[in-house]
Amino acid sequence: MRKEKSEKKKSLLWLWILLGCLGLIVVGVIVFLLLTLFVFTKKEAKVIKKVSEDTKFVNTVVKNVRDGNLNKVLKGASISIKKGDQVKFVGMDIDNDKKKDLVGYYTNADGNVIITIDVNTKKEKVRFKELFANVKDESSLQYAYSIEDDKDYWIYESIQGDYFVKGEVNKVISKEEFTKNYYVIKDEEDIELENIFDDAVLFSYGDKTISKEELKDSLFNNSEVLDDADMTQEQVVEKAKTHQAELIKEEEDAKKAQEAAKAEESKKAQTTTNTFVLNGKTMHFGKYSADPVIYYENIQIDRGGSANADGVSCSWSYGTHDFGQDSSSVGTSTQCIILKCGSDTNYLTAYKNDELGDGGINNYSYVG
Repeated sequence: MRKEKSEKKKSLLWLWILLGCLGLIVVGVIVFLLLTLFVFTKKEAKVIKKVSEDTKFVNTVVKNVRDGNLNKVLKGASISIKKGDQVKFVGMDIDNDKKKDLVGYYTNADGNVIITIDVNTKKEKVRFKELFANVKDESSLQYAYSIEDDKDYWIYESIQGDYFVKGEVNKVISKEEFTKNYYVIKDEEDIELENIFDDAVLFSYGDKTISKEELKDSLFNNSEVLDDADMTQEQVVEKAKTHQAELIKEEEDAKKAQEAAKAEESKKAQTTTNTFVLNGKTMHFGKYSADPVIYYENIQIDRGGSANADGVSCSWSYGTHDFGQDSSSVGTSTQCIILKCGSDTNYLTAYKNDELGDGGINNYSYVG
């Protein structure tokens, strides 16, 4: 009898354990479903909010076109604009403030112009923001990464060949500076430069209508430029630094080639004349003596790269050397001759015609 009761209690215990486990599983499934629903709802709300902001932007622009306010803004910014002038508009964040502006491009008596118009969706108003003149062409407006600032900017090339950088403080930089420090974010497979105004909506000054659908299609975010280029920001930074390193190497190679050409030119001149050129000075082949004598007393510089120093057979060749003696002069390479006598190597340059020196205490004058 006791055995039967004991077995019955054990059966009931296992039943409760089983029911408890099933309860925990049910609770877990419910929690999971609730979390999934919360995340999905939150994402959907973000999408709705984004669509809503773009819709407000489009509606505000359309309203101000209909009311004639956009025409007033254009006329106030450019008095030479006339009825029928075509303006290409896109909705974009040109100043990286997380807010879209209406950005237009047009050509008239002012030349090629980019105009930015602030769109206040709360007050449903538009107002003039900035006008950029001397634009090279519509395809010159591009998104570029600055290595120095570690930041992306909208830039355009001017008709003068320099570059305008749109930042918190606008600036104009030379083409050389732009090439060294900026990297244009675009699809490297695309030979032609990207033209953001290809997707613009066309507006005729004086009209009171604008295509709502085309205006909506013209809207984009700066992140979409990276997406179209199929790059992340990290890849942009890497490519920019690689590009910069390649430019530096090209400059160094060009400098070496130039120095080699000068050396070859001087070498050719040696075979026909009794003089050679060193650091822009005219030098004679022959003996150079030091006064006072500190190291070598006499140095003989001969054609073909042979030399002699106080009876020791030496050789010489063209090269460059930093003869700087203090912080104001260190860091500049000067053309010189490299004099090798056994294990000794000396660098001598010319400060005057027929006078060699090491930039310090050793000076040698030509004596014939």
